[in-house]
Amino acid sequence: MIRRKQRFAISTWFGLRAGGGSVAGGTAKLLAFVSQLSLQQKVYIDGVRLTTAPQVIQIGIRFGAVTQHRLEVEVPVDAPEMVAQSFNAISFQVLPD
Repeated sequence: MIRRKQRFAISTWFGLRAGGGSVAGGTAKLLAFVSQLSLQQKVYIDGVRLTTAPQVIQIGIRFGAVTQHRLEVEVPVDAPEMVAQSFNAISFQVLPD
């Protein structure tokens, strides 16, 4: 957990595989977005703040390769407990270059 003056953040690392084993060659770009926009919570993937519109996270990913990414969620320290416990889905899209 990372502490900031008025917010705290929880982060973790995760891996994603672009495409399946049957895809041969080529590269793609990775996009991500959240299902709901929260004014109090901030969600980041690799430092890119997510909104309800797809955001480019990485380009030039080889199909079949596993890439490492960092998820970070920031919440105000004075937020009600319900805000800290709210659920939000993160969706990913992989598009060929």
